[in-house]
Amino acid sequence: MEETSSLSLEEMFGKKILQIRKDMNLSQQEFGELVGYHRTYIGQIERAEKCVSIKTVEQICKALNISVQELFDFSNLKMFLDSKSSIKK
Repeated sequence: MEETSSLSLEEMFGKKILQIRKDMNLSQQEFGELVGYHRTYIGQIERAEKCVSIKTVEQICKALNISVQELFDFSNLKMFLDSKSSIKK
């Protein structure tokens, strides 16, 4: 089980993008096409290998029709991480 308090902001953001993508049942390719970025860039964001710009955040929010506040709401991230780790067992 991964504690969200031990994650950096980049890691929490990446996990949130992963959570949204999984909730939408999209591949990285499909999600990338939806938000206007290449699938490899989406993967890098999810793995916290890339720090995104404010412009990228804005573009993702517009494509998903969500607010920046919703994108940075990590309150249910722990539940997502817990369910993900229980699936791996």
